[in-house]
Amino acid sequence: MQADPATRIGVRHEGGVLNVALPGDLGEGRTVYETCRAWQMVPERLFRREDCGKYFSASTPKVEQYEFAVVRLPSLGAVGVFPEGSSESADSGVDPHHVAELFLAAADTIAHERSGFGLAFFVGQVMWLLLHRDGQVVFFSSQHVDVAADAVFFLAAHYQHFGLDRVECPVYVGGAVSVEGELHRKMSIYFDLIPLEGELHKAPPASNPSTELLLAYSAALRQDFIAA
Repeated sequence: MQADPATRIGVRHEGGVLNVALPGDLGEGRTVYETCRAWQMVPERLFRREDCGKYFSASTPKVEQYEFAVVRLPSLGAVGVFPEGSSESADSGVDPHHVAELFLAAADTIAHERSGFGLAFFVGQVMWLLLHRDGQVVFFSSQHVDVAADAVFFLAAHYQHFGLDRVECPVYVGGAVSVEGELHRKMSIYFDLIPLEGELHKAPPASNPSTELLLAYSAALRQDFIAA
């Protein structure tokens, strides 16, 4: 029987950084993922590194003064830009990645079964939302949500804007959310909620290291959420 990734992968999440200790079957050593909320996607043909700060000119809180890192997302024809919040990743000799890559890998796994869906992943009071329609990602961003109603409104507004039917297109939910909690209860009134972890566990074992890492991350967040 395949061991749960959460039992095989060491995860430590603090200060906007996800430190992952990988077992031998996924690679040796340690990987650093940036998990800060600030995130902008720019079409690759329009991206200019010198303009990174300008992409965040309307963000709150302001982040233009930060150093920025980028991750290229060829499947989307886009570049993800984010503040590089980890001095550890810069000093350790480990190439920093971004947690967004894990969400995109999860969506790619789910897309084989669905023509349209949402993926909502909660880290503290931040909801990462990815929308998939007709075989492609049409929206991917993060949003601070103070209360459950914020998450419901954000989801509903973007489902409507991108033409996703709330009945036909489920929302895969993961991260720090409890099925007994108010957030899950209010979202389930309007959306068909499916546990993300259960869907990803259907994938062939170790078929995608990023999927394994996201499962471990989600399990660690849920444990911290319950402990709190």
